[in-house]
Amino acid sequence: MLPDIEELTHCADSCESKALKARLKNPLTLRLPLWNPDRFLNVTMPLVRPLFSHLGAIIWVVVVASAIVLAVLNWTALTSG
Repeated sequence: MLPDIEELTHCADSCESKALKARLKNPLTLRLPLWNPDRFLNVTMPLVRPLFSHLGAIIWVVVVASAIVLAVLNWTALTSG
């Protein structure tokens, strides 16, 4: 038995319209084409890699600790509105 082409076409059209309505109802389901970041990441990796090493962690701790010390030393100036 041959399939009914009109029924299949109608079913496909209704499925497409239902899918479009569902995508429009929820904006979080929209699919936007984005660029592939692999090339960008491969180029910037040598520049960023030292930040995520032991040396980078030590520099971060020194900067945060000095900021805390400066905040404690200037606490009255910071809290007096």
